[in-house]
Amino acid sequence: MNATYVSAFLAAGHYATDTLVIGGVKVKDMEFAVAEESQNPHGILGIGYAINTDAATSQGHNYANLPEALVNSGAIKSPAYSLWLNKFDGTGNLLFGGVNKARYQGELQTVPVLPLYGKYYSLAIALTDISVKTSSGTKDFATGLPIAVTLDNGSAFIALPQEIIDPILKEVGAGYSKSDDVAYIDCTKPTPDYNVTFSFSGAKVNVPLSELVLDGYAQPGFPKGNCILGLTYSQPGVNLMGDSFMRSAYIVYDLANNEISLANTNYDGGDDDILEIGTGSDAVPGATLMRDPVTSATGNGAVATGGAAAAPGTTIYVTGTGTATGTATGTATGTAKGGAAATSTSKGWAAVQTSNPGHLLPGLLGAGLLLAL
Repeated sequence: MNATYVSAFLAAGHYATDTLVIGGVKVKDMEFAVAEESQNPHGILGIGYAINTDAATSQGHNYANLPEALVNSGAIKSPAYSLWLNKFDGTGNLLFGGVNKARYQGELQTVPVLPLYGKYYSLAIALTDISVKTSSGTKDFATGLPIAVTLDNGSAFIALPQEIIDPILKEVGAGYSKSDDVAYIDCTKPTPDYNVTFSFSGAKVNVPLSELVLDGYAQPGFPKGNCILGLTYSQPGVNLMGDSFMRSAYIVYDLANNEISLANTNYDGGDDDILEIGTGSDAVPGATLMRDPVTSATGNGAVATGGAAAAPGTTIYVTGTGTATGTATGTATGTAKGGAAATSTSKGWAAVQTSNPGHLLPGLLGAGLLLAL
């Protein structure tokens, strides 16, 4: 393996197979990459499309990555999972094979994944509208839209073209540091009535401005009293809705149907209310397909992107019929670096807590994006 990511982050090593122990379930002959040389202190759990693993793209070798391997082992019915990041405190979780109704508000709204040259490489959907609400009212912005964006929690920020970012910054009174390549705002400015709403063919996610502000994080060149705002200019053709967006969303990735379902998050949530994701065209419980969704858009065509990766600070679960299972990131019986052993919980869901949230700055932009290892 010799994988280079969008941010120029490099991981190199060899491939291996082992028995992956997930709670009380074993996935035999699980193939994975052992990162003997890596600029990332954490393991990467590649859970995008298997067609976009490093082995598939660079060597023509296709193998079942984790979502497919879990299906093949009988642990889950379909290669689908739900991501709930919660607040910036490392308490979110990743649930394979299920939807947790306690973790979102309203209903799940489904939009299609955008293909690239007739095939599905990236977990990208069409961003069709943005609106900003402040004390002076609400303004809609459509310049540069629709555009293809990848929902990727290996990225810290929302990364969009400058023509899309600048109107948002102007409306909320934020600035942009070209030297640091990130936006900034007065740490005390955001109020509860300020928010940015992102729409994907009518599926809307409201992001409170306060959740975009990384309180306590600043750069030397920022004006005094200013903090990082989770927005940055994207690299040409690579547009990302990273953690700054995803903490306000509940996201279901349905790889079998090439669909993504979205809802507004329920921060902290209540008691688990988990439903299993089945098979067929209506596999995700409670999800409604949006009418006349955008099925093609510019952007995210410069590179083949791997989509989702489990970020540090995310607890990972798997739900399946009759068997409680979980998974550890980047590890098969302790072989790969940066992993952890799985532990069971009182509710029967085997889980593993990954390490604390890591670096925030754009140096790691796209670290989990390019290849589904």
